[in-house]
Amino acid sequence: MGTANRTIDRVRCLLWVIGLTVTVTGCTNTHLVRIPRPIPTFGLGGAKIAKRVAPPAALPAPPVSQFSNPSVPPPPGEPKEELVGLATYYGPEFHGRRTASGERFNMYAMTAAHRTLPFNTTVRITNLENDKVAYVRINDRGPYHKGRIIDLSRAAARELEFEHKGTARVRVEIF
Repeated sequence: MGTANRTIDRVRCLLWVIGLTVTVTGCTNTHLVRIPRPIPTFGLGGAKIAKRVAPPAALPAPPVSQFSNPSVPPPPGEPKEELVGLATYYGPEFHGRRTASGERFNMYAMTAAHRTLPFNTTVRITNLENDKVAYVRINDRGPYHKGRIIDLSRAAARELEFEHKGTARVRVEIF
């Protein structure tokens, strides 16, 4: 019976120590202070090397000839349907990503996104503010913002002269 009492006393003592430890550590400050590590210089005598990278908007546009056939020829005949509304463009953030048609988006090609028109449909876009005209091919779905009827590539926005403004009131003629 003496051994059983000793074991029970040891368990009680152990539980009391664990409870005390939990109570004491719960009242302490647990926030760690991070000390920044020095940047390795790799034998440059403490000199820091800074890379200067131009922001994406400051990069010059590559020449059009770099891409395969970025222009869209005007289709024959008269337009079947006409829409008037707001157009926007999308560019660098989507460049190289897959479009809904499966091809890669090229912001330097004359392409557009429309919600319902079939892929490879050619449309004539007229900027109603300055009467500039561009022919584009539908290769993506969108726009996803209320009140907009078409999203154009950056090249088409540049052709219609609203690249810096961002949006333009346009007429879309469907062939």
